Amino acid sequence: DAYLIAIVCVTPLTGFLLRRMGHRRLLTLSTLGILASAIAASAAPSLPILIGAVFVLGLFVAPVQPATQSLLIGAFPGEHGALGMALWGAGSTVGVMLGYTAGSVLAEEITWRVMYAPALLLGAVTILLVRRFAPNHAARADAIDWLELAAFGAGILGFGALLNIGPELGWTDSPFSFALAAMGVAGFVIFAMRYRRGRGRFVNLGVLRDRHLTLAIVIAFGVAACSTGQIETAELGTLLNFDGYFIGVRGALGGVAWLIGVLGGGWLVAKIGARNALLVALLVLVWGRFGYTAYEPGLNMMDALWPNIVTSLGYGFVGTSLAVLAFRNVPKNLSDAASSLYVLGWQLGPALGVAILNGFVATREAGMIAQGVNEMEARILAASGAIWLEFSCALVLVPLVYWFRRSPRRGTVSKPAAP
Repeated sequence: DAYLIAIVCVTPLTGFLLRRMGHRRLLTLSTLGILASAIAASAAPSLPILIGAVFVLGLFVAPVQPATQSLLIGAFPGEHGALGMALWGAGSTVGVMLGYTAGSVLAEEITWRVMYAPALLLGAVTILLVRRFAPNHAARADAIDWLELAAFGAGILGFGALLNIGPELGWTDSPFSFALAAMGVAGFVIFAMRYRRGRGRFVNLGVLRDRHLTLAIVIAFGVAACSTGQIETAELGTLLNFDGYFIGVRGALGGVAWLIGVLGGGWLVAKIGARNALLVALLVLVWGRFGYTAYEPGLNMMDALWPNIVTSLGYGFVGTSLAVLAFRNVPKNLSDAASSLYVLGWQLGPALGVAILNGFVATREAGMIAQGVNEMEARILAASGAIWLEFSCALVLVPLVYWFRRSPRRGTVSKPAAP
């Protein structure tokens, strides 16, 4: 939770940090911070220090994804955008898969303190590559409205923490939940007031005037919210009695399907266009989510596997095709601000999705138990209802594809969005 909260807090600031520091300095600083915080986490003598180190790790990890994405947007312009997004997505996917696998094996076979070793080994190579290839064009250092920055950080931190720990604390049962909500509301109100004055803006919300970008952020948020996989994985282990080995194999196959979808998304965009590719991607995702609705006692292994594979494939397709549409009309000088908000949509989706699903399952299960339903049956029915909710959410996203223009108009030049 601390890691995710830190990422959500810093990601929107990436465009501002890039303007002041440039890609080379920001990525170098982020990599050094990741290495230092990983060492601190590995050597943490107590749980509070470990949580603090992981929080700091998230702060330095947050700018990496939007900063590298904005680099590829500039390196693969126009019709080559699909290739750039496919390569970027493939790198992210392979990194997640290898990091998760290597970390799990090291923690299981040796100790959890060495699970950050892969990051340490790759850190030096990353710094050399960044220093060699990343540009270092920092813009003029604009004045900073520190009150606006602090208010924005408080708003993001308040709501980000509430979404992550609200289900555990109880939305209405804990004074701490109310305090987080109050901090989030107050932060965003003050931020909005300062932003309207137009002094020292560090988040360029003007890029949201681009319909393609705004619609892509909405779809990214929705896809991420309904694709957490938390309910299905928990149901396999606790309710349907599948062992950990099978769940691990299922996850690995899903990761491979995700990678195929990311790479295949670039090919699909080149063949049928980005909008049609996104439509196909969402339909594949919906098909996989519908397969999860068959999760019930007596489920066989094949029916437990194929929905995860199809959903992961669709998720990969969506990632590539949606990124191409999101940045189709964004000027190069605004790609940093646009990428920060786009990545934030993908990150906020799971936090909200998990909070809603956990609340839904807990409320429905308690209600059925109060009506006399036995605990196991109530848990199965509540999980089934959450899966249907995820399916419905994915289905609602499909018609939004038609709000994208079929192709950019020729002979026109996108105007920079006002700050």
